[in-house]
Amino acid sequence: MLMKNFLANILLKVYGDKSEMAHSVEGRVPYLDHHVVDYANRLPTAMKLKIKNGSLIEKYILKEAGRPFITDDVYKREKHPFLAPPTLLNPKSKIYQYIYDNIHSRDMNQLDSLFDIPRLRQQLDDLHNDNELTNKKYLWGELALLEGKYLMICSYLTLARRFHVKYD
Repeated sequence: MLMKNFLANILLKVYGDKSEMAHSVEGRVPYLDHHVVDYANRLPTAMKLKIKNGSLIEKYILKEAGRPFITDDVYKREKHPFLAPPTLLNPKSKIYQYIYDNIHSRDMNQLDSLFDIPRLRQQLDDLHNDNELTNKKYLWGELALLEGKYLMICSYLTLARRFHVKYD
């Protein structure tokens, strides 16, 4: 459930194709072919992760498979993710309104065994108070990750509402 929800609502929308196209950035969305994913899941961890010169190399087998086709600069380059611009600072955006309405809903209280609801509400409210320093305490990337976290929590709530799940 988490993978389907996280994939469709966060990876593909917040970090994926829509934000890439909106900012003229070419990127890679996750592999959606379940045969490829099943195969990769069966591979031993040692083929997927390596420690070289004290650094962890993720997707090792994928990097090695592409090695003959890429330059040394690309092969040795550090990862640098692209994060979509956060919409949390714009209280008029639809995503912010969706998050705000869900986080402040009475239904959110049923998730208090999973999340610190008062802290989540306060953190969201603090983004839009008059104190300039509050808004500057977050870096852009942190806000994008925070938005992803809020969207994930809202997805839990939406699923709980839809399927009448009660968390105790």
